[in-house]
Amino acid sequence: MPDVVIRVPRRVWRRRLVFVVGRLLLFALARVRIQGRANRPPKRGPLIVAANHHSPLDVFMMSAYPLGGRQIEIIGNDDIPLVGALSRIRPWLNRYGFIPIRRGVVDRAALNMALAVLKQGGVVGIFPEGGLWDASGMQARTGVAWLSQKSGAPILPVAFGGTRDGLNDLFGLRRPRLTVRIGPLIPAVESGGGAARRDALEQGAALIMARIADLLPPEEQTSREAVLDEQFELALQVIAADGSLVDLPSELAIREGGAVAGLIYRCGLMDTLARNLDLPVEPLRGTEARRDPSAVAVACAAIIDYLRGDPGFLTYRLGQKAGSAAKIGLIALREAALWAAAHGHHLEMTPIRRYIRADNGEAVTERHPNC
Repeated sequence: MPDVVIRVPRRVWRRRLVFVVGRLLLFALARVRIQGRANRPPKRGPLIVAANHHSPLDVFMMSAYPLGGRQIEIIGNDDIPLVGALSRIRPWLNRYGFIPIRRGVVDRAALNMALAVLKQGGVVGIFPEGGLWDASGMQARTGVAWLSQKSGAPILPVAFGGTRDGLNDLFGLRRPRLTVRIGPLIPAVESGGGAARRDALEQGAALIMARIADLLPPEEQTSREAVLDEQFELALQVIAADGSLVDLPSELAIREGGAVAGLIYRCGLMDTLARNLDLPVEPLRGTEARRDPSAVAVACAAIIDYLRGDPGFLTYRLGQKAGSAAKIGLIALREAALWAAAHGHHLEMTPIRRYIRADNGEAVTERHPNC
């Protein structure tokens, strides 16, 4: 058993105040509908509340709607700064207190802290995807299954609806329609050994994510299962000042260009790079085919430099293979862009996504992400 890092319940009066004020604010500023009240969690014993994560408002709602009156210890990231209107929620989170976790690495301290809460019979709130819910790139994280397996805690799936734009609506005094949908309790993930244990964790995490996705409003349901044979391509040409095509030197051929296109199509991830991390990535996102190669090189360099300090940023969010390939592609694209700029050329660059619709077999080709 890990060392007990925190004792629960904690910050009792402060959290009661957060609960009361939060409920009053949501009642006054939003229209909140709670569904699935019959799926009540057990009143005692360890429990994991697992939910989708569209915006920081989900964290606010998880703290303001503790189920069954039980106090929730929420696991939250502390590696990406909140900006704009979202930054206004940070003081609320700090006053409530949460278990900070570093994403992109195995943060054993955070996992052990959460496990200690469960060992004391407490409740842990977690967003299993580990980041903002992205329908086009959602991946199950095994941390939630590991906590359940280690502690014997069942999982209560919850889906927050309408929160993607809800926070901006709240600050703009527009009453958003928000939903809290509670699903049936999922039994604790069973333990195993060796490869069987890894399989159990992966299957458990996938089941939890699927249950949460099923609870989402239809318009927010992930479309991942409706897409088959998804492939990405980065169409790139070098154009001379007179408009003629120029061949890139063979040593500058773009490796893993498809992975770069896949990164560009992850709108939420590109938003994080641009808004939260303040990286100049817009030259990669534009819908115009012709690009300034110097600006493209700066955008690639900015992401590559950031990855030196946070090497797991892409692999955590895209998976090990795709994240590593995207980094290779960014390096290759930067070198090609620098060469084009040095010779007075332009780039024509178009990210392309191809897939087959599962419902009717239609082959679809998209040029530039719609975000």
